[in-house]
Amino acid sequence: MFVELLLPAKPSILPDEQQRKANLLFPELVSRSSMRLWKPGDPIDAAGRRLLVGVATYSPRDLELLDRLEEYLRVSSAERVDVFNINDCKTQDDYCKYVPGLVKVLQTPVVGLWINGALSTSATGQRASDILANEFVGLGGQGIG
Repeated sequence: MFVELLLPAKPSILPDEQQRKANLLFPELVSRSSMRLWKPGDPIDAAGRRLLVGVATYSPRDLELLDRLEEYLRVSSAERVDVFNINDCKTQDDYCKYVPGLVKVLQTPVVGLWINGALSTSATGQRASDILANEFVGLGGQGIG
């Protein structure tokens, strides 16, 4: 489970150490999930729906969101969900390399929804959580905001 990235392996681990460890282990955990780690330059499917979700690996709320998405994807494998770690974004412009057109990212998650290869919707924070709840029926009513 993604949220387990923030559980200390032993009580003596300091929070900043745990967050660094979560950053390092995130790609491996994504590779074992139904989601794909995505970075700028990777292809975007020209057919179907594609969701890109940017999360903060230091946020239990974001990691719980990924756990719920993973549960949903086990039932509905027709969706493509790509993810990225916002820690890879050093400037506001970096976010636009993942989701074009974002004005300013102040909260996570960061969400972009592509339909047939074209960006349809993008949002951050609570609005992004609402998009996930509305677009992915399996997440509706589960308090992801």
